[in-house]
Amino acid sequence: MPTLKFKEYSLDIPARVYLPSDDTDLLLLVLEKEVISTGKTFVKAIDIGAGNALLSLALYPVVKEIYSTDINPIVIDYLLNLKERYNLDKMKIVYSNLFDSIDKNEGFDLLVFNPPYVPTEELIEDEDLDQINGYDLAVNGGEYGREVIDKFIEQLPSHLERNGVCYLLVSSLNKPEELIELLSNKGLKTEVATSKRLFFEEIFVLRITWVCQQM
Repeated sequence: MPTLKFKEYSLDIPARVYLPSDDTDLLLLVLEKEVISTGKTFVKAIDIGAGNALLSLALYPVVKEIYSTDINPIVIDYLLNLKERYNLDKMKIVYSNLFDSIDKNEGFDLLVFNPPYVPTEELIEDEDLDQINGYDLAVNGGEYGREVIDKFIEQLPSHLERNGVCYLLVSSLNKPEELIELLSNKGLKTEVATSKRLFFEEIFVLRITWVCQQM
């Protein structure tokens, strides 16, 4: 169980939980620049697939409430222990596959998702969770790495407030042009906040808002 120092936190990240990598760092870079350093306070945020919790912890000072969700029971136990250890009263831990455990009318003004985006032959199904390595849940994205991302995009409009913003990490392997078109068809505007070239792919942080936002 590696111990990671992050800000004022000492994190004992369990085995089989995704460790911070280039994708985490890229999202943290964008959030620091566009969210944390602005001085704005967000009413209700959600970190889908919170995993190692770095994104939730980074956002914690600038939110009134944050939902930290995950489909991996090991992560849920880790998050609950973290919440108790550091008295993170604004953090709500939710065991959920994407928005499945969130009320269908629950809206958020800040959403963050570092999805499983690695292309694999097939997606891990719920009934297989007890038989697989929990780490796989964080990286296994199915065909073109898109299956979880596509489901997220389908559900996103029901949960993104009209004045809200969503930050979604994707890979060049995920056919990002198609993802942007899917979002556009739902009335959402997508911009590339930043990107990073890796050995065999390029990763992007997409900034997603409504085309017509409330002022």
